Amino acid sequence: SCTACLTLGKDMTLRDYSQAAYRMRGIGKGQKIELFLTAEVESLVHKTLAPAEGITSQARKEQFDKMAEKERDQRTIVDVIGWLTVNGVTKDLKKQRLLCEQNLHNLWKRAAASSLES
Repeated sequence: SCTACLTLGKDMTLRDYSQAAYRMRGIGKGQKIELFLTAEVESLVHKTLAPAEGITSQARKEQFDKMAEKERDQRTIVDVIGWLTVNGVTKDLKKQRLLCEQNLHNLWKRAAASSLES
């Protein structure tokens, strides 16, 4: 049986995470994935998810640290999935804003081209 080490980057999305995880073709058939979080990513997870719970990231971290190990492991999985989803949505919104800006910049070009054609 094999164990893969999956690390999270600060710009990672759920799609990136899923692609990395599914490279282990035998998950559930003897293969496992060990998730590693850097201190930076763990801090980002708490900072991103704390407002949804109506608390500060520091208070969230303190609550997390008080949990039993098994509960903390389960919570980490849920938190990571939530954080990766938020990252994906944020990334898509940035792309959409950029596309809208590009479309606005192209409006005058279309008008000028139409004027030249007529």
